Amino acid sequence: MRKTFLVTVFVTLVGGGVSFAQEKASREAPAPGVVPAAMGIRTDKQGNSWNIESNGTIGRIGSTMVNSGLVLTVNDEAFTSFQPMMSRDGNEFILRGRPVESIPGLKMQRRIKLITSSVAGGANLSGDDTGGGLRFAEIFYNGSTDPITFTVGLTTNFSGNYKHFISDRGTSEPVILGEGESGILVLPGASQSTKAFLFSLADAGSAIKPTVSAQNRYGLTFRYQVDLAPGETGVILHRVAQVMIPGNFDRRTLLRLFSPYALSQSDTVLDSQWERFVLNVSNDRLGLNEHFPIAGFEALDMEPGESDTLAVGGTTRLPGAASSPGIVITTPFGEAEVALEAIAAITGGKFQGGGKERLYLRDGQILSGSISAPDFVFKQKSGTKMVIEMDKLDRLVLAKKQVAPSQVARTLLETFGGDRLLLKNPSGVSIEGITPWGVVPVSLDQVARLYPDATSPGYRVQLVDGSELRIFPGEDELQLEIDRLGPVTIPHASVRSFVTENRNENAIPFEPEAGKSAVHLSGFQKVIGTVGNSEIVLLSDQVPIATPAREIRRLLQTPRSALAANVLSSQKPNFRIERWDGGIIEGTFSSGIVSVSVEDAAMSIPAQDVEMIEMPLPSLNAENTAKIKELVALLGNSSWAERERATLELGAFGYLAGSVLRRERQATDDVEVARRIDRVLKNLD
Repeated sequence: MRKTFLVTVFVTLVGGGVSFAQEKASREAPAPGVVPAAMGIRTDKQGNSWNIESNGTIGRIGSTMVNSGLVLTVNDEAFTSFQPMMSRDGNEFILRGRPVESIPGLKMQRRIKLITSSVAGGANLSGDDTGGGLRFAEIFYNGSTDPITFTVGLTTNFSGNYKHFISDRGTSEPVILGEGESGILVLPGASQSTKAFLFSLADAGSAIKPTVSAQNRYGLTFRYQVDLAPGETGVILHRVAQVMIPGNFDRRTLLRLFSPYALSQSDTVLDSQWERFVLNVSNDRLGLNEHFPIAGFEALDMEPGESDTLAVGGTTRLPGAASSPGIVITTPFGEAEVALEAIAAITGGKFQGGGKERLYLRDGQILSGSISAPDFVFKQKSGTKMVIEMDKLDRLVLAKKQVAPSQVARTLLETFGGDRLLLKNPSGVSIEGITPWGVVPVSLDQVARLYPDATSPGYRVQLVDGSELRIFPGEDELQLEIDRLGPVTIPHASVRSFVTENRNENAIPFEPEAGKSAVHLSGFQKVIGTVGNSEIVLLSDQVPIATPAREIRRLLQTPRSALAANVLSSQKPNFRIERWDGGIIEGTFSSGIVSVSVEDAAMSIPAQDVEMIEMPLPSLNAENTAKIKELVALLGNSSWAERERATLELGAFGYLAGSVLRRERQATDDVEVARRIDRVLKNLD
């Protein structure tokens, strides 16, 4: 449910710049200094050039595939700006829009920021994964006394027919972004650039997503519907980037490609004063609501205000102040005493959402049970006092209160009954996870998410090391220490989800830690561990070829021919070994089993269940590491010949140089050095 903010916002010219004055000036951050805009070409962190025009449109540069990009329209009327301004560093443009004739009272502004540094969480990313491109914030304010509904269009025309476009979840040419989708990748035609254009258009969990319409393969338009109440502000946030065309388009590759451009990471580049107005980014930055259906206030259909609010039915709202000397709730897991100050909302026997007595705590917990609250009084602003009886209570929402964010990752458990419980000391608890390949102990402090598997019995678990597995619990119940309740026993049948805050999908590493392999399995599963096979033997034309594990870069299952698929269905799957020295071996797996150690557990995985194994990078000695860094320094040399020599010598190091180059790529601010490192990394990939 989208929030409505009744905050007055208007545009004024102050000292030659543009500022937004809000109803409560004390909340407004000081506006940075701005100067008249000098439109033109800018270069982002990745060395890609952008031609930003006076209306915020992207103009064509050289051989890029875009002729005019992200042309803004409102109800099909083109956005036109006047007196464009920019930040003093020239990296952000503030474009004030002229009135829209068909929508009296609508005020508009475009804020376009060049991403010249990494997004949040980018320290472990490399190449295209450092982020970059442009961030657009389309800001709208309804200055009229009537609600308004309008369509926001963003049109991009290409220099020729594009080849194809695909969503970040692998949907081919979608007409609307679906569940879990956040953007599209547009692939160039044969005569266009070697780079694709990536558009981030919404948060994966947002309820507001655009439709996508194509114009004969030379243009795309994204359209959002926006509803604004009188005095309401709304922001459509989106990003565009130029990226290298990936080698394949499986879900893992696409998620990796899109991850640095997620709109949920844009809090580092969007002014904090605008964040709360963004319409197409979910309020749930932690990803809790995806697996927690009872999402706090969303279930109550109310928002906290400046004072406590007593609700009766669908429309009656009474402001005032609640008081109680103490509230005790008896849950299925034990009894807890909770101070009123720690409670965000209470529901009672008359609540239409199910009539359960339930406490919604400010720390995110939800407790259901029988509530005892003697001397519970609600005093209306008129002075009238009402005694609150839990069996007759609908909803009571307490006044909003700033809660300091937790400095440590917290693990929350949700039951099928709707309780949300905070675990204490999750590191001391593990689940015995039964998989088809062996039993894996899952420590709760290593869980990013655990939730019911929609395709089979049991759970799907994501671990912070990047592992993702389907498991079935080996025990009937869990012994847990729960905040406020103490030691409790919870049957596995009652557990719906575990979620650890601040560990969302974008925070999970795409590369395993040093010395570990990433074993990709059927059903979008992955295990991070140590491959126990000392060598891999493939039968190539009936000739066994053994390759020591340390010499293997990657093992991939390859598609069988149509004849093998239809006639020889029992035949062993085909694999390809890619070695660190560049050699390639193709054939069938000889032994048929891959052994993987995960912590103290051993897994035996049949070859047909293995989609890919990424082996750990061999370690570099100090001498080679120093040589690579010396060559990287030469990439910025004033002599072209020296730069070219250093580039070729870095390429000769092969994959061994990859980890050092990625770190150097992240650290450099030199466009030429970054461009040459990208060139070497592209050849490696």
